[in-house]
Amino acid sequence: MKIWGHATNKDFKTLKYKDQVKNALKTYFNNLSKSGLEGFVSELENLSQLLAESTFFKEHEFVGTSLLFIYDRERVGIWMIDFGKTTNISDRVEGGQITHEQPWELGNYEDGYFYGLCNLIEIVKEILGERAEDDESAQHHTTIRVN
Repeated sequence: MKIWGHATNKDFKTLKYKDQVKNALKTYFNNLSKSGLEGFVSELENLSQLLAESTFFKEHEFVGTSLLFIYDRERVGIWMIDFGKTTNISDRVEGGQITHEQPWELGNYEDGYFYGLCNLIEIVKEILGERAEDDESAQHHTTIRVN
């Protein structure tokens, strides 16, 4: 994770629990507006829908891929990257396709992509909800003093 003015953090492989992932994302999203967070939720949901409809996705195993999140003051974007270990499994499984939802078992080629993507969407929505609560709380506790 690269945040302007901070050292690059590459320790994501050590994140094992939802709260750890959420805290890392909160750090990354710290300077992002509420509308920017809403944009990321929309991008993730759109990606999920596109992948669910994709024959290519159903016929490939996506081990070791990543999602690249980028934002600036005006835009947000998410890209799938790191396809080096992506494998066509259409001739290796019954029916030629996988769901990306089933737990991995030796020989089934399921990678859990949708499981991870759904969890990621849930985490970003939680961060958005907390941000909305913080914004609302700040509005209720603002005191204006006029002399």
